[in-house]
Amino acid sequence: MKKPIERLLFWIPRLLGILEILFISLLALNTFNQGYTFWRALTAFAIRMVPVLILMAVLAIAWRREIIGGLLFIALGVLLIARIILGRFSLASIFTAAFPLILLGSLFLAHWVYRIKPQQGC
Repeated sequence: MKKPIERLLFWIPRLLGILEILFISLLALNTFNQGYTFWRALTAFAIRMVPVLILMAVLAIAWRREIIGGLLFIALGVLLIARIILGRFSLASIFTAAFPLILLGSLFLAHWVYRIKPQQGC
């Protein structure tokens, strides 16, 4: 039987990943309130959904291969920080956009380490 901490480390990053994807999807819905024509709003919505599709793919990878998915989430967070710095966005953008990705990656890696550690006899 799995320990409660292992169950938490398994489910928390997955649930947070789903919540992050839903949050970004909700932000993409804002395009329909911008006063665009329907087709232009639909195009803008599709463009804003590209990051959601990327995050869904990374979450699917992380669900089965935690080390790869964790590293991908961290890499996406670091790339987003670089984009935010180069684009001269506010510091709040780093905490609301990039930090959750780095946290997700760290949680996936934490579960991977916790799962591997007993097998090594430590």
